[in-house]
Amino acid sequence: MIQSCTREPDTTGSITDCFLSVNLGSTLILKACGFIEDHDARIMDVGDNRLHLRIGATRLDQRVLQFLGRSFEWSPMDIHITLQDAEEEANANFATRPHARSTVVHVTLRPVSNRFGNLERFQREGRRLLWQLRSHFIACQ
Repeated sequence: MIQSCTREPDTTGSITDCFLSVNLGSTLILKACGFIEDHDARIMDVGDNRLHLRIGATRLDQRVLQFLGRSFEWSPMDIHITLQDAEEEANANFATRPHARSTVVHVTLRPVSNRFGNLERFQREGRRLLWQLRSHFIACQ
C-alpha cells in the first residue's frame, strides 16, 4: 500500500508529494519522457509502477562536464516516482476526481550528497523541481 500524501519534509531531509494526473493510453510515459529529456535526468531503476531518476551532477560529473563545456543547473537529487490508479488509492486526500481516468503520482525527492550545504537550499530546489514535475505531468490537484 502506498502512503498517503504528505507535502512536508521528513526527518531525513527528503520531500514527498502526490497529485492526480490524467492517464489516457500511454500519456504518462510520454509525460515522464518529456521530464527526463528536459532535465537531462538519468534513469536509475524502472518497475511496473515506479521510476527512479537522478538529476544534477556530482562533483566528479561537474569536472567532466566543465571539461566538455557543459554544466548542470541542478545539484544531485534522486527522484522516486510511484504510480497508482486513483480508484485503488485507499487513503486518497483528493476532494474531487476528474471524470477521465486518472492516476495518483507519488513523488519523493532525496539529496544525493551533502552538496546542498543546508536543508533550506535543498527545500528551495526541491520545491522548484516538484513544480516543474507537476507541470510536466499536468497535475489535476
